[in-house]
Parts: sequence; structure tokens; C-alpha cells
Amino acid sequence: MFSILSTNFDSFYTKNGKTVTVREATILDAERMLVAASYALVDAPYMLSTVEDAQKMTLEDMEKVLSLIMKNPNYVQFIAEVDDRLVGAIDFRNGDKEKISHQGTFGMTVLPEYRNYGIGRALLETLIN
Repeated sequence: MFSILSTNFDSFYTKNGKTVTVREATILDAERMLVAASYALVDAPYMLSTVEDAQKMTLEDMEKVLSLIMKNPNYVQFIAEVDDRLVGAIDFRNGDKEKISHQGTFGMTVLPEYRNYGIGRALLETLIN
């Protein structure tokens, strides 16, 4: 079983002096993640997902995704918060089979107005650690 409250977090400072908290996502973050994803994808032509993809997802869908991530030791999802606002997210999934367990993929988003302040770096450093 998994916990719905995350007690593990890291704090970073943005280039403009704001405190960024990066922590594992929980089921309780599902709604905020949906809202942030739709907003982050508006002006992001380099992303594989689109605004339409995010808008098709229901709260129940997002809760199921987060539940799967939390239950699988090969997956992780972190979120970045500034002033209690979800401003970024990163997820990582490695191979489920032994022969590909050494490789994985990750995806990251940061809200447009929070880009270029070091939030992506904070998310990546947390993932690497």
C-alpha cells in the first residue's frame, strides 16, 4: 500500500529568489496536475502531449495514473511548487523487464511564466538524486 501524503521533499531557490519545493506527487495532486498540464502545454510545440490530450483526461484518469506510479517501484512522479502553486512536474519510468531495467524515459513540464528560473533543473536534480 502507498501513502497519499508525501513527506519527502527538497527545497531549492529560483534565480529570482523564490523557494521551490519538489516532492513526490500524491493522489491529492491529481486535480492540480490536470490544470497545470493543460496550461503548460498551450505554448509547447516540442512536447509529445497536446492541450487536447490533457483536456481529454478526467480527474479519475489522473488519479489512476498517479496510483499506478505510486505502486510501481520502477516509476516516480515529482512536482514542483512555488508559493503553494504547482508550477512543474517530472516523471520517470524505467523498463519493467530485466533486460531493459537499466534504461528509462522521463517527461518534464514547467508552467510558461516559471521557465528559465531553475525549476526544471530542480526537478532534474531531484530525479537524479
